[in-house]
Amino acid sequence: MAIQINELIIRTTVTDDGSDSKAASGPSPKAKEQKKSSTESIINECVEKVLEILREQKER
Repeated sequence: MAIQINELIIRTTVTDDGSDSKAASGPSPKAKEQKKSSTESIINECVEKVLEILREQKER
């Protein structure tokens, strides 16, 4: 008997070490951009992986 997934929920928590001395005054604009870029790359990688799994399941 086949199992069909109607809903997929993915939760994650991304934390930054924040051990530098500037962390108390807030991140610089460059650091914000790097963090945003890093977060976007993680999200893109996750989306690609999920889409790949879905394609594989569809081919079966």
